[in-house]
Order: sequence, then structure tokens, then C-alpha cells
Amino acid sequence: MMENYRKGITQASLNLYTWKIIALEILFISIAFGAYMESIYVFGISLFIFLLLFYVKSTAIYVSTLFSIIWALIPSSILSNIKNVEFYSSLHILLQSPVSQVFAIIIFFIAFYLHKSTSDFFHDALYPVMQPFVNIFKGRKNKKNSQNKRNRTKIKYDKILNFISDEKVHPHNLRLFLEKNGFSLYQTNEDRNFEKKIIFNDKGIIKFYNLVETKRWITKFIQKSTSNPEKLLDTWVKFSDIALKRQVIDHLQVYSSLKFNNTKSLELLRDNEQKCYLKFKNGIVRVSSDSIVFSQYSDLSKSVFESSIIPRNFSGISKLTNPSQSQPGNKKLFEKFVEKSVLSSIPNAEKDNWRDEYVFDETAKASLTSLKTALGYLVHSYNNPSTSKAVFFVDRFSSNGKSNGGTGKSLIISSLENILVQSKQDGKKYRDNPNQGGRFQFSNVDYETQNIFIDDLKQNFDIESIFTMVTGDIEIERKGQNKFIIPKNERPKFALTSNFPIPIKGTSYSRRIHQVELGSYWNRCINEGSKPKDEIGGELFGNNFSKHDWDDFYIFIINCVQDYLRLGLVDVQKLTSHQDD
Repeated sequence: MMENYRKGITQASLNLYTWKIIALEILFISIAFGAYMESIYVFGISLFIFLLLFYVKSTAIYVSTLFSIIWALIPSSILSNIKNVEFYSSLHILLQSPVSQVFAIIIFFIAFYLHKSTSDFFHDALYPVMQPFVNIFKGRKNKKNSQNKRNRTKIKYDKILNFISDEKVHPHNLRLFLEKNGFSLYQTNEDRNFEKKIIFNDKGIIKFYNLVETKRWITKFIQKSTSNPEKLLDTWVKFSDIALKRQVIDHLQVYSSLKFNNTKSLELLRDNEQKCYLKFKNGIVRVSSDSIVFSQYSDLSKSVFESSIIPRNFSGISKLTNPSQSQPGNKKLFEKFVEKSVLSSIPNAEKDNWRDEYVFDETAKASLTSLKTALGYLVHSYNNPSTSKAVFFVDRFSSNGKSNGGTGKSLIISSLENILVQSKQDGKKYRDNPNQGGRFQFSNVDYETQNIFIDDLKQNFDIESIFTMVTGDIEIERKGQNKFIIPKNERPKFALTSNFPIPIKGTSYSRRIHQVELGSYWNRCINEGSKPKDEIGGELFGNNFSKHDWDDFYIFIINCVQDYLRLGLVDVQKLTSHQDD
């Protein structure tokens, strides 16, 4: 008989009995809520909510858990009535015995199983009643999803330009936007209070920006980021420059290349003792004593300053690595000019053609080597403490009281402005003593300056006045601004010219000055009524200076750098005396 009874109990038959109990539970709890609130509407709402919770499969587990807890506590509730104690305040006492705890847990799991297994039956039974309401809910959800899909582009756009919303510019979001796109501050001085510069890291190229250009960059970004930027631009242009600086720019991340305190390190591609980097628009030439390599900016792991990039392309690498590819008859204008600048006439030689009086002898050869290593030294930005010298171009036959200009000194050194950042100073206005009007004479010198060129020094110039700047730090003062220091490992190199001989005062001169002597060829050329462009076949750096001429100029400078890295600064007097021995 018991066996037949067990055979009649199946999951389906169990659900048929259980759902009736659950229905009574829902009805009883809904009536209780309605009676407590004294509202028929509360009863109806409670009934609908419980049915919906059992109907939806994702919520059935939670409501089954709630009902199972109620069933597990019923024995304790009955016991509280028997003992005539308050149920809620004495619940922990009623469940303190292990027997009551086990009994409550068993009831909970039985009730949970019956409620959860019956939820599928409820779902099927209530389908005709609940589905219309579910369809309405799903319809609204689909409509919302469709709207979200249509606004997906707008959401993406809002994430890009989230610093403008509700017709306001949000400074914090704008700062994050600028940092994400490569903007930051650059600290050039150890003094943290010194004014920092705005920089923009454009794929490894560091560009300096002022406040106006930063605002213009943001304006262009807004214009490119949306098809209807008018409303955003109206809000953006009202954001004042003062607010942009104080609320945004001043709070950007600070970088430095010298690893100052509280800054992030900016790794720059720098010249070192063995290598020199010449940066062109289309790539970088790496020069060492025994090799020349051309590489792309995309191959770099470090950054470069935009100001250090020569604003021209270089296509002469094949000529450097394979000289046989040079076109025969190539004029090489600048190289010719330099070679002729070291020539001096043969004593007492009177030729029908004055040019025949000038020969490329051992003195000229030594002078050319000295000149080329000097140019290489000036281009190579690495400051080696053992070779910190100023390059001084003089006329070989200059004498006291007599000016011998026109030898090509200024043109040769000025040519380096096509390679590096050069600060040119008028030597006749130069003041040896800062207290006599010389405080601001280097006001155009900055951290990016690689060469200070003092041209045409007066006869009574005290060359010892620059010795501390040649070997140590350089103090720069500008009107209305704080002084700043360029440390000795970052300082620019000095180049000087004079038409008068400078008195040599002991070893201090030789330790701090590299003297380059030029001959009289170009002075004689002018006196003979000839023009340098006719002598070399063209005008240097003029409108007719072709792309090939520029490549030849760069090749010559690169060879000068390689000579310097291989030979160091060559002293012409030591070289000629060694040859005589």
C-alpha cells in the first residue's frame, strides 16, 4: 500500500498540490498588507507584485527564499505564543538550542525546494494573465534600447568632449582631456617656482605652446570632433584665458628632462660622448666616429624637441654611405667656400692671375682640419667637461690696430643657424662687465639655444669675461623676469669672431679657447673686385640654393661632426709643429 502511495507521488503531482498552498500564501500575505494599510488598493497591488515575482524566473528564487524563511520561523512563532513572549525580541532565545536551529534549517530547505520547483508551474499557469503586462514592459525596454543605439555616436562624442556640458566648461575634465592628448608642463629649472612651459607631445615630438595656441588647438579639436560644433564653440570661447591658465594649465602634470623633484621624467634623444644626432623633417642622422645611420622618428623610443628639427628633408644619406654615388661635377658650394677661406698667398709671389698665388699647402690643410673639427664641436651638443672651449675664429695675419675683415668668419659660423638654434650677439655692443649695461645681453638665450655666437668683437674685448660661462653654468636675465640658470651640462657652446688679435694670457686662454685661423683669400677676392658667388659657382643659402646644395651642405657638416668625434678639437699650431718635426 505504501509502495503504491509512493508511485503516485511525482514532481507534477507535487506541483499541483504545492501551487495551491503558495497561492494561499500569496493571498494571505496580500490580505495582511491590505488590512494593515486599511486599503483595498494595497491588497491588489501586493497580490499583483507577488504573482509577478513568481512569474518571472529571475526573481522567483528571491521570493522563494523570502517565503522559505517565513516557513522556517513559524515553529518559533508558535512557541512564542505558547510561552506568551514577544516573537521578534525573543527570536534569538527561541533559536538558541541546536535542535531548534536544525529544525528551522530543514523546514527552510523543504520550503525553498517546493516554492522554487513550483515557480515553473506558476509561470505556465499565469502566462495568459501576465504576458500582456510583460509585453508592454518589453516594448518600452526595446524602445529605450533603440534610443540608446541611435545615441551611441552621441555618447561616444560626449566621452571625447566631456569637458563641455550644460553650457559650461568643466576644468577638471578639460585637464584630463589635455593630458590624455599629450599636453603637460615642462620644468626647465631646479627652482619649482620658476615659470613652467606648456608642451605638447605630438608622437614623440615635443612642441612648445603658449596659452593662445593651446586654446586654438582645443578649438580645432572641437571643430573636427563633431559635425555641429557651433553650440560647443559658443560655450568654449567664453571660457577666459585667465580661467584656462589658473584652473586647467597650472594643474597639468609637470615633466622635466633633468629629473627634478616632483616631476615626471621626459626622456629626450640627446647627443652623448660617442654620438651626435642631426634631426631632419624626414628622419634622423646618427653620427659616430665610424658610422653614419639614417632612421625614422617612428623607430625612436625617446622624444625630441621640435626646435631641434632642421626644417628640411635630407636625401643625401646615399652619398654619405657610398661617396661613389655623388654626381661628378657637383659644385658643393659651401665646402668650396670653406676650403678657400683657409688659403693664404705665397710670400712675394706675383702672378698674372692673383688666384694662382693661393695654394693648398700644409698650413692650409691643418687650418681646414682645425676648422672642420671646430664646426663639428659646435654642432655636437654634448658638453664634455674636459673639452669645454669657446671656438674663436681669427684672421691669420691680423695685427694690433689693424682690422682684417672679410675672410668669411661670420658667414661660416652663421651657417650653423641652418643646423641648430643659434643666439647671435653683436660683438661691438657686447659688454664685458654686466654692471655696465651687459645684464640683459643674453636675453634671447633659452634652454633650447645650442650656440651663442658673438660676432665681430671689439679690439679691447676682455676674453676672460666669458671663461666662467664657457666652463660653468650660465645665468640669464631678462627685463621684468626672474633670472634663471642653464646648468653647465646643458649650456650652449660659444663661437667668437674678431678682426683684431686677442691678447693671449697664459694657459687660461689655451684651456678655454680653440682658435681657428682663416687666410686672406676672400679678403683679396673682394679687393680684386670679384664676388664670392662667382668664385664658388653660386650664392650661398640664397633663393637659388637648390635641394642638392642643401644636401651637400648637410653632408659637409656631418663630415665635420665625424671628424670631431674621431679627432677631437685639432689645434692648428700643434698640428703644424708636429708636421715640421
